[in-house]
Amino acid sequence: MLSEADAETHPMRHVLSRCLGFHEEIEVDLAEGEITPGDIYVLASDGLVPSTPAADLARIVKENSDAKVAAEVLANRACEHDGRDNITVVVVVCAED
Repeated sequence: MLSEADAETHPMRHVLSRCLGFHEEIEVDLAEGEITPGDIYVLASDGLVPSTPAADLARIVKENSDAKVAAEVLANRACEHDGRDNITVVVVVCAED
């Protein structure tokens, strides 16, 4: 595991240690926590992060309340700012009951 600071510059930051399809059985990382209405999750490939600092990511998501639009803006920004890897972005907004 890398710290947030190390993840920006570590030479092995893009190396997969586990992946789907490599082994017959996979070990899945799971985390449990409380999800409340209005929570927003950004799921992205590593092509987004180097070109989009966390503060910019948070600002873009807050400025674009539509999840699809926010994902498109983030992906386009990464492409415009030297996104060198594949860039996939999914924004999930937890709806109210």
